Amino acid sequence: MYPVSAAYQKAIREKNREYKILGTITLVNGDIINITGDDLFENRLVITEQCVSKNDIDIGSVYAGEMRLGIKRELVDNAYSLAGARIELSFGLKVAPDEWEYVPLGKYYVTEIEKRPKSIELVALDALILFDIDLVGVLTSGTPYGMITSCCTKAGVTLATSGEEFAAFPNSSLTFSLPENSNVETCRDLIMWICQLLGAFAVMNRQGQLEIRSFKGNPVREITVPERYSLAPSDFSVTVSEVKMTVNGIEYTQGEPGMLMALEENPFLIPKSESDINVVLINLLGSLSEVAYIPYECYFIGDPALEVGYFITFDKVDNIRNDPFLSPFMIAEQHSDLTTIITHSTWRYYGKQHLKAAGQTAQLKGSYSQATKSVSSIEKSLKEVQELATQTSRTAQLLNNAIGGNILIRENGETNEILIMDSADPAEAVKIWRWNIAGLDIATTSPAQITR
Repeated sequence: MYPVSAAYQKAIREKNREYKILGTITLVNGDIINITGDDLFENRLVITEQCVSKNDIDIGSVYAGEMRLGIKRELVDNAYSLAGARIELSFGLKVAPDEWEYVPLGKYYVTEIEKRPKSIELVALDALILFDIDLVGVLTSGTPYGMITSCCTKAGVTLATSGEEFAAFPNSSLTFSLPENSNVETCRDLIMWICQLLGAFAVMNRQGQLEIRSFKGNPVREITVPERYSLAPSDFSVTVSEVKMTVNGIEYTQGEPGMLMALEENPFLIPKSESDINVVLINLLGSLSEVAYIPYECYFIGDPALEVGYFITFDKVDNIRNDPFLSPFMIAEQHSDLTTIITHSTWRYYGKQHLKAAGQTAQLKGSYSQATKSVSSIEKSLKEVQELATQTSRTAQLLNNAIGGNILIRENGETNEILIMDSADPAEAVKIWRWNIAGLDIATTSPAQITR
């Protein structure tokens, strides 16, 4: 969560709040356009963030946040001059009669432009897209901190997570090397695989800096009943009890049956020994097994200082079952407060904010995993058949082209033979390769004249 004052925390909870937007749009040529809330078309400003890739907990996410912004047409002469522009906005909240406090909303880069009769609609992604660059000059071996620092140096992005903070992540003290034949091509991919080893995820913070965060922590804010429009908690908790990964065709599993986290093969582990791979998974499990939260969906009045990956508390929540896995976040004798994580956030200027914690039950997750494996198996089989057919077709074509001729399977009752000829008509062929049960014969006489 972006650090804010006590005055801000009090003012943001008020029913009648006074706030505004200030910022700039910097074009690729360096020109700067100042922007305020008055320049927004119908107050259209939405920021969406998430720290998991889908609807379940996972590690290694490098998901770029998205800003959707509608501005009035008269703000710029040429709408398409906004392509690639950097947007930097701040949310201002009045905390005293003559005092405003500002929360930066991050740095975003325009990727889509749509002209409408009265507005220009922009889609922009945060600075994680700056890591979509090659690995030339980047460290691909060493400690996780060293390699991510190298990526940040090349991308020109500040790493907000310190070396001391890295020490709290599992496997952070180990060294890894990316194989030379790896298909990892960008800094963003490199960070993704490193974050998987750390049991973490990467996001851009409100100041446009890269942060590596875990799925653990203490609550940073309470969202009270008067602030909420709705809250729908699940009746189960997410607690990882087992991790699995297949490396070099060998399946490695650590933990006890329960909620399984199946991990994709990490290229950094391909050169490692079996014992080293097991150590990495044991370290990951030790960290992930401490993660515990209840999935939910909530709509409330909104606070742009909240960021994904942080824990929050909902007060006076009904129908929360007693779950010992949630200790110390839930007291066994008290069911009125719920402390959980933010995995998805959609904040709207002058609108409701949607918060969510993604997660599936162990039973549903297991069924989903099996279904996914079955589909993957079918897709693999179909792909193999398709590749075989393609290869067969290509082989025949290569043979035809190689001799400038044709391939014919000639039947004779219940037997047959293969003829490779320099003519489509066996009666006119001169160069002939004849192959049957007796062997291979190379002839210069037409097979039409050969006794069958």
